[in-house]
Amino acid sequence: MILKINNKNIKLMSLQREHRRERYAILMMWKILKGVVPNCCNVQFAQTSRHGIRAIIPSLSRASSSSNQTLYDNSFAVRGPKLWNKVPASVKAGSMFEGFKI
Repeated sequence: MILKINNKNIKLMSLQREHRRERYAILMMWKILKGVVPNCCNVQFAQTSRHGIRAIIPSLSRASSSSNQTLYDNSFAVRGPKLWNKVPASVKAGSMFEGFKI
């Protein structure tokens, strides 16, 4: 399906696909936190009083090339924690997957 706004064609399916990927990444972060799936990316979490459970984003050397920076930014180990940290603390505190998923 193509949506036309201001003489620009926007592919609606690609927008929906991106939101689906973000949702999947957040659900995987919850599963990693709860130990449902193995933590292959070595994602670390920290508890803070203000924001609740936060994911620690791994650092990258400033001397890295732009192609390495792009790979770093698009990796699950970075993208997942960034998305997780945007989720409100009240939602992250949920203990059941079905409740979290909604």
